[in-house]
Amino acid sequence: MFFIKIIHDYFVSRQTLVNNDGNLSYDFIQGNELVATFDSPYPYDNGYPKSLVVYDSGDRQIIATPSEINL
Repeated sequence: MFFIKIIHDYFVSRQTLVNNDGNLSYDFIQGNELVATFDSPYPYDNGYPKSLVVYDSGDRQIIATPSEINL
């Protein structure tokens, strides 16, 4: 499940972590559409969570797993 919302002037999105030929990538999805995939030079590890939630209020930024924020 992926989502992107603007709620009371803050931004919340969920990103899926992807194994891209042994390197870590993450998909940014808006609605049901893949908007972008970001590649990293870091090796993928099966111990990584499947997704992360990103919160940005303009003043504060939080990156957490969905279970950490009860999603």
